[in-house]
Amino acid sequence: MSPENSQLYQRIQAFALEQSDEPLSFSKRLAKENQWSLSYANRVIEEYKKFTFLAVVSGHTVSPSKPVDQAWHLHLTYTRSYWQEFCPHILQMSLHHEPSSGALADEVKFNGCYEQTLKSYQTFFREIPPSDIWGTPMEKSQQDNPQNSISLFPKKLVKLILVTILIWFFLGLNMTPVDLMYLNSQRLTNHDSALAIPLSDYPYYWDFVNVNIDAKADGSMIVEEVQKYTFNKPWTNERHRFIRLDKLDDIQNVSVTENGQILENKTSIKDQRFYIQWFHPLNALDGPESHVFTLRYKVFGGLHQQGTSDQDELYWKAIFPKRRSPILKAKITVNLPPELEDKIIDFESLGHSTSKKQIDPQTIEFVALNKISPSEGIAIEGTFPHHILNLEPPTQGFSKDSSNTETSVFEDIIGLCVIVFFFVILPIVFLTQGNGSSSSSQYSSARYSSGRSRGGGSSCSSGGGSSCSSGGGSSCGSSCGGGCGGGD
Repeated sequence: MSPENSQLYQRIQAFALEQSDEPLSFSKRLAKENQWSLSYANRVIEEYKKFTFLAVVSGHTVSPSKPVDQAWHLHLTYTRSYWQEFCPHILQMSLHHEPSSGALADEVKFNGCYEQTLKSYQTFFREIPPSDIWGTPMEKSQQDNPQNSISLFPKKLVKLILVTILIWFFLGLNMTPVDLMYLNSQRLTNHDSALAIPLSDYPYYWDFVNVNIDAKADGSMIVEEVQKYTFNKPWTNERHRFIRLDKLDDIQNVSVTENGQILENKTSIKDQRFYIQWFHPLNALDGPESHVFTLRYKVFGGLHQQGTSDQDELYWKAIFPKRRSPILKAKITVNLPPELEDKIIDFESLGHSTSKKQIDPQTIEFVALNKISPSEGIAIEGTFPHHILNLEPPTQGFSKDSSNTETSVFEDIIGLCVIVFFFVILPIVFLTQGNGSSSSSQYSSARYSSGRSRGGGSSCSSGGGSSCSSGGGSSCGSSCGGGCGGGD
């Protein structure tokens, strides 16, 4: 690296995106808006700085990955930081973010640019870009153009596909005891609109969900969830809860009780999700009535090392977002091992707004400030120095000796619909209509401009796109038929 390039890189690395007077820092805002962990957001920021360095010195058109592009988009909203400090004083030239024409030629162009960018990354930094932030050119193309698979079909076929999906959806709906109120609540994305629905219109809701997390020095956690359901109408006796395992090693020792009585439960693992199903002694609920269930289980790997960094973290999505109904109150209590007393670097909640209270040197409490609507959740994240407990990163080597691996009736219906659609409907359509094509593209571009050139003096572009993507978030659904509950 030349002395000039080395000076540029040092300026970029020293540039602070965080503002001391902001109530919500740049990194925390980036994490919150993309549903990432704070540690992942900080890593993305470092890769964004490397991207801007490559844009100046590589001598060819460059293109960011989707996470890096999200950091770039956010930085652009800090107009004074970006245009008055970063570009003129750090980069010493202007970096413009512009949308592309959406033509197929742009897609081919930016795929090539992205591949060149990855090669330049290895040349200048002498390391392979982290795969969870910088994917391959093919992966990036799939992220930036999620509708490519649909665009290969003629317009009439697209309409037929949509109609067929709707028909099968409502047929499947009528074959399972899913209340229409659930469908209405799932369509609501606005917090106030969801909570504007009277509680009596929901088939059930949660009066409260209280979660107690007892963290151990070996990285395990004993988690206890106390959930109070109120049922407004007759409902099945099946409840469920599912938990993503992508940041864990295993979940064991599951128990479910009501009023001290142990309830029958089954567990299973599918698609990196740990499912807990439990059942009432009675076959069904009459409603209106309330029940308080206590779930208790041991989590292995809840405390773990943040990748290869010198910090460990405690991360737990305590209030599960995939729900049909609101939660009126929620409280999360974290009990830390004695070794971590006064050693926490940062401890915050992500998602729905909470108040934080330090009960004692080892206990932190989070309380939801208001009702939690469907699709909203609360995650807890704390970081502390690695040398205290010397934990390992999650192995994702969770066991598969669960007591039950059956799929639900609803999943069987969906599977049958997929088979009929692809092996009956699609062949008939292709035989009767022939092929057509259309294309769409979601790229954006950037342009550098300056009175002088650097690294060959070529202009720089990016094709990161402007649509949001979630790197740390999750997408889950229920495989528990007509039961009610939720998960991460």
